[in-house]
Amino acid sequence: MTEQPRDLRDDGELMPDDARSAADDLGPDRDALLGDDADFIRRWDQAQATFVDDPRRAVSEAAALVEDVLARLSDTFSAERERAEANAQDGEETENLRLAMQQYREFFRRLLAA
Repeated sequence: MTEQPRDLRDDGELMPDDARSAADDLGPDRDALLGDDADFIRRWDQAQATFVDDPRRAVSEAAALVEDVLARLSDTFSAERERAEANAQDGEETENLRLAMQQYREFFRRLLAA
């Protein structure tokens, strides 16, 4: 079974950009960087829906949301770095350094996919 492009509905009809929710734009590699992102998606959809009636408020909500997402990414990076550094510091054995390098590689790929 082939995956449909993200801008197609289940019945194959094209969706206008404004009819898609934020969840529609997230790819399969989105997991683990933000943890449970349902609240972020809900907040984005709410901000987008607010735009017609109150554009200034919608932009303010979007800016606050992006700030919160960046803070979450920063926290996630810090935790990942601490985990990798703990492996690297756990003796100078090549195996520990290999594990640390693998953890950095995995996190690096997740960041690029975001």
